[in-house]
Amino acid sequence: MSDLTIQKDQLSVIVHFSDGSKLKGYIFLSAFRDEHGGHQQVADLLESGKQFIPLMVEGGNVEFLNYSQILMVEGELITKDDDDMLYAALLHQEEVSVIIADTYIINGTLLSEARPDHSRLSDCLNIEEKFLKMRTEDRYLHVNKALVKKVVSR
Repeated sequence: MSDLTIQKDQLSVIVHFSDGSKLKGYIFLSAFRDEHGGHQQVADLLESGKQFIPLMVEGGNVEFLNYSQILMVEGELITKDDDDMLYAALLHQEEVSVIIADTYIINGTLLSEARPDHSRLSDCLNIEEKFLKMRTEDRYLHVNKALVKKVVSR
C-alpha cells in the first residue's frame, strides 16, 4: 500500500484569519503540480477549490482550515534564486498597498501572471485567482481577494 502514497513536502507558514487571529504550522505540498510541471506552490493549494485546507500544528495534530476564513498565508522565504527567477519570468510586478481594514495595510509587490496586453493593475486584480500573490522584503504572501477593501498603486 505504501507504493500508492503521494510524497508531500512540508512548508512552514503563518495563516492569518479574517478575525485577526494567526496560526503557525505546516502545509503539505505535492512534489508535482497537476497542470504545470514542477513542485506544487502555495498558490496552487489555495486555488485548488477545496473548502478546507489541512495545517499541521505544534504537536503534530492536523487541523482543517476553512478557506473562506483565511485572510492571508505568509510563508515561503524569498531566496536569491527566487529573485533571479522573478526578474527573468514573464510576471507583472507592481508596488501596491493592499488595505484590508483602515488599520491593516500590507505594502509590497503584487506579482501577477497577466498577459503583457492585460497587465494594468485593474487587469491583474481581476484575474480568476482568488488570492493575490505578493512579495514583501523577505516573504511571499497570499492575500484573499474576497477580504480586501482596496488596492492602491504606490
